[in-house]
Amino acid sequence: MDHKFGKIIGMGMLLCSTGVTQAALIDMGNGLIYDNTLDISWLKNANLATGNNFGVSGIATDGTMSWNVAFDWINALNTNNYLGYSNWRLPTLTPVNGVNFEYTVSYDGSTDRGFNNYSTSNELSNLYYSSLGNLGLCTTNNATGSYPDNCEQTPGGAWGLKNTGPFQNMMSFRYWTDTENNLNTTRAFDMDFTFGQTGTGGKDGNKYVWAVLDGNPLAVPLPTAFWLFSSGLLGLIGVSRRQRNS
Repeated sequence: MDHKFGKIIGMGMLLCSTGVTQAALIDMGNGLIYDNTLDISWLKNANLATGNNFGVSGIATDGTMSWNVAFDWINALNTNNYLGYSNWRLPTLTPVNGVNFEYTVSYDGSTDRGFNNYSTSNELSNLYYSSLGNLGLCTTNNATGSYPDNCEQTPGGAWGLKNTGPFQNMMSFRYWTDTENNLNTTRAFDMDFTFGQTGTGGKDGNKYVWAVLDGNPLAVPLPTAFWLFSSGLLGLIGVSRRQRNS
């Protein structure tokens, strides 16, 4: 293999390797932030409802609403094709153990209620801890106790939201998920952006709502992008071989 041919192959390998991106929140424009860890797109405005109720009743002037009204508001976004999309949804979570929800409060992210849950199974918690780098109020050293008075507090931990990243109007309070407490169906999971705690609150309580889309609707699909790159690389290889054999 001559030097020029090897250089072309090396460039191709470099482009392939840089195609595997690190965890990031990417401002895609048009009001969307792509989360490449969760493969979802968040609204850049984390409290859109405060100024855009889309005719839905029951939304407070600060943008908070009950769990049932949250679904009405999401449906209104879809009906109005907000930003050109009709597949908006609430953030979700699945059991951190992959089987069933554990409602005991933990401080090491090992259950579905509590602090320091970095798992991708909980979209809001993963955003808070992993992507934004916020600290929970309580350390992982707590075996028992309740927050905020009886847990070992994290030095520099959250008493109010610290890092908001590329987002606007992120609120230091609780955000609804779409997931019901299956032991008490009057309650649903939420995420506290003040203390970094996942909990379950009464569905009639007013909390903030953050709409998301699956995937990155503004991106070129990876198979197409890879095919275009591969075709171009094969063309370069062909040119190199012709030059080498001429």
